[in-house]
Amino acid sequence: MGRNPVSCHSCMYLGRNPDFFRFPLKNSAGMTTYFMRSKMKFDEIEARVRFYETDEWGMVWHGYYVGWFEMGRIELARKFNLLPKQFKELGYVAPVINLNIDYKQVTKSDEEIIIRTHFEEPKKAALKFKYEVVRKEDGELLSKGETTQVILTTEGKLVYLFPDELKERLMGMARYCK
Repeated sequence: MGRNPVSCHSCMYLGRNPDFFRFPLKNSAGMTTYFMRSKMKFDEIEARVRFYETDEWGMVWHGYYVGWFEMGRIELARKFNLLPKQFKELGYVAPVINLNIDYKQVTKSDEEIIIRTHFEEPKKAALKFKYEVVRKEDGELLSKGETTQVILTTEGKLVYLFPDELKERLMGMARYCK
């Protein structure tokens, strides 16, 4: 089964939440387990949990999830020439003004993870990203979150409407994530 969202004929729709599907996955013992997957299209990168990212109890320290979210956001932005350096060259910066994280499962050292990043089509001059971190082995949702960024000029003035060149790139990223 591929890592991209698939049509609902290969999954079980969860009637209570139209944003999620439950996907079957056979483990090495041949038993079927299920994991949740959002209907949103995500860009995905893979990583392995490094020892230094864990705490004394052997679990990933909560602050590292923020770094993983940023890794995903930067890799998605790279595809559309929207890296921080490129924003600055256009005369803008995009500071994070809001961050939310829900921790769902314990993540441990040396686990392979998939960092999934989604960009929502902007309704105003703000950027909203959604994230999921899932265990590669079984697709188990480990955490999910979102960030909101505002657009400022490099002089620090709030931007209310996207300039054309920036809007073009952002809308391309939004179409990619639809």
